[in-house]
Amino acid sequence: MPQRTKIDSHEWVVQKEGTITSLSSAVALSASFLTAAEPPVFATLQAFTQNVRYTLDGSTTPTASVGFQLAAASMSPSEFHEPAAIAAMKLIEETASASVHYVFYTPRR
Repeated sequence: MPQRTKIDSHEWVVQKEGTITSLSSAVALSASFLTAAEPPVFATLQAFTQNVRYTLDGSTTPTASVGFQLAAASMSPSEFHEPAAIAAMKLIEETASASVHYVFYTPRR
């Protein structure tokens, strides 16, 4: 049975959880990680070891200096609530050996 969690009075099912460790070139979430039949509507991401850059428009490729920053020093994960942005997200490390832990959620049915 899938793991369930309550966030903001909504019940969510954990669809997929893992860690991305290869970020030396831009990684598109849609190509590598969103393989389920139902795309996630909510996601949490947290950078470890080094900062990570990300873009959400699907066309801009992040670089070590382009894109929003996901800071490794942050003690809490960043949340994303827009399915189209999650599917279009691309990530890249700012400095070598970064990793990102992610959890994708779908609504409980």
